[in-house]
Amino acid sequence: MDVAWPLVGRRAELEALSAVLADTHPGGVVLAGAAGIGKTRLAREALARAKAAGWDVEWLAATRAAASIPFGVVSHLLPPAERLGDDRLDTLRRAAELLAERSRGRRLILGVDDAHLLDDASAALVHQLAFRGLAVVVATVRTGEPAPDSVIALWKDGLARRLDLSALSAAATTELLDRALGGPVDGVTRKEVLRVSEGNPLYLRELILGGLESGALRQVDGVWRWTGRLAGATRLAELVEARLATAGERARAAVELVAWGEPLAVVVLEGLIDRDAVEAAEEGGLLVLERSGRRTLARLAHPLYGEVLRATLPLSRARAVAERLAAAFG
Repeated sequence: MDVAWPLVGRRAELEALSAVLADTHPGGVVLAGAAGIGKTRLAREALARAKAAGWDVEWLAATRAAASIPFGVVSHLLPPAERLGDDRLDTLRRAAELLAERSRGRRLILGVDDAHLLDDASAALVHQLAFRGLAVVVATVRTGEPAPDSVIALWKDGLARRLDLSALSAAATTELLDRALGGPVDGVTRKEVLRVSEGNPLYLRELILGGLESGALRQVDGVWRWTGRLAGATRLAELVEARLATAGERARAAVELVAWGEPLAVVVLEGLIDRDAVEAAEEGGLLVLERSGRRTLARLAHPLYGEVLRATLPLSRARAVAERLAAAFG
């Protein structure tokens, strides 16, 4: 079946974006949040509305692969025959002028997805466009990830408003689930989907699509029901595995320990794995460290990480993790 993914639960953020677009003074918005929280979807909605209102719209998608190439992300916006000088400041000035000329008098709105991955030159160009009032910038950044100074300066210098996106409320998640499937959902299924996705639109999407593809999510007498373990859905498991892989093997090992021992005292965790691994997992948005009285406890940043690990980890590895934890408390 075709699944529609409407934008729900972001009314306040859309109003803030609309206010920026309606302002006569150039500005911008930086949408910040965790992976999968809906930053890109919201930014694209803002650009679609701007285009319908007559704006000149450009979209940039930064990647880790292009981060080592100066002006790599914006190169397709510049005329191939244009010779940019070796002087960086002159290059920035001329590149900004070229982009401004392309709009032919119309207001330019520049969407920058994953701006924290921009190369320094592209980041400086985006900053110049906002600083000189040549474009309104709508950028997305992932919280917990390092970003170029020029990107951070967008909100630090007041050039753009920063909006931190939180997870969808239970009501909004329920609405998204119902509208995506277009029919009533079994109560137990609904409760489990809400628990596992925890308001993350991307996790919800991958969960539903994976369930439909595998047949685990199906209509029975007109009601959608899930059979089997939700966290074992292939698409969802692949998404979480890719997320864990970005932090490295040692950080993943720390997450595995917390998945079986949550909440786990940090002093115990660091006794089982080195402190650098714990810090890498925290900085990568996989673990959250919080104070509890005199102790500092480690918890998973999202319950889905634990659900997927416990459902997919090979039995031998799962036993080894459990044995290490048992020895630590023995």
